[in-house]
Amino acid sequence: MRFKLFTLLLTIITLTGHAQNEDSLKIRAIANEILLNSTAYENLRVLTKQVGARLTGSPQTYKAEAWGQKALQQAGADRVITQSCLVPHWIRGGKDEAWIALPGKKNQTLDVLALGNSMGTGSKGIQAPVVLVNSFEELEQKKASVKGKIVFYNYKFNDTYVKTFEAYRDAVGYRGAGPSQAAK
Repeated sequence: MRFKLFTLLLTIITLTGHAQNEDSLKIRAIANEILLNSTAYENLRVLTKQVGARLTGSPQTYKAEAWGQKALQQAGADRVITQSCLVPHWIRGGKDEAWIALPGKKNQTLDVLALGNSMGTGSKGIQAPVVLVNSFEELEQKKASVKGKIVFYNYKFNDTYVKTFEAYRDAVGYRGAGPSQAAK
C-alpha cells in the first residue's frame, strides 16, 4: 500500500512539474510576442517623440493626458476616466540645446532634456568630439581615448523583460553613474 501511495505521489509531482514548465514556456512566448510585436513600443515612441517632455504643469503634460485617454479608448478599454490631482510644479532655468556639428554640413539639432540635479555647462556651453560607448566595460576599454570628449552611452534596453521596469532598472545605471564614470 505504501509503495502504491509513494508511486502515485511521485507521478503527480513529476506531471505537475512538467505542466508548470510547459506553462512557463507558453507564458514566456506570449510575453515575448507582446514585448516584441505589440504596439507598446510604438506608443512609447509617439509619447516621447511626438508629445515630448512632460514636465509637471507643462503644455505637454496636458497633451500627454489627452493622448493617453485616446490611446486607452482605441485599445478597447471598457472605461477611461481622468482624475485631477495636485503635484509640485518645477520651472527650469534656461534652454536645453544641443547639436551636432559635422564638417562641411549644417548643424543638426538634437532633442535633449537636462535631468534634475545635473550640472549645467554654463553660458558658453561645451564643444567636443563625441565618443560612443555601449557599456561601462567598453568605456573602460576606451578610457585612453575619451579625455576631453563627450561620452555618449548607447546602452540598449532588453526588450524581453516581462516587467518593463526591469529593463529600465537594468539601464538606469548609465543615467545615474554615467557622468561620473565618464569623468574618471
